Amino acid sequence: MKKFNKKTKKIKHNVITTVIKLKADLIDTGYFYVQSVDYLREIAHYFTFMAMPGLVHIENNHNGLGKHQTYELMKLTIVVMDLIGEIIPVIHLKDYSNLDSIIEEQHGLLELVVKK
Repeated sequence: MKKFNKKTKKIKHNVITTVIKLKADLIDTGYFYVQSVDYLREIAHYFTFMAMPGLVHIENNHNGLGKHQTYELMKLTIVVMDLIGEIIPVIHLKDYSNLDSIIEEQHGLLELVVKK
């Protein structure tokens, strides 16, 4: 988790260099790249703030998660992994045509986190 957080921080730090390397006619692509990097950084923050309390709890030798808690956490994990699975091809293929649906799914994930 710390490694992922560091990597996203480095990517965000180098975003200007990457955008400058893009061709001038790809202004929209630069905008979407910056937006994607911001979302990736936010995901790293969410993971840190969601997972760290659980890890600290477990490391303090408290009882582990209950069956219901484990089930709910696994459901949340599946939703997060599905979202990441949709984001990765968008970044690799640089095809931002379905960005709106990804953003909607992100909002749904955030609502699920708040509910849980």
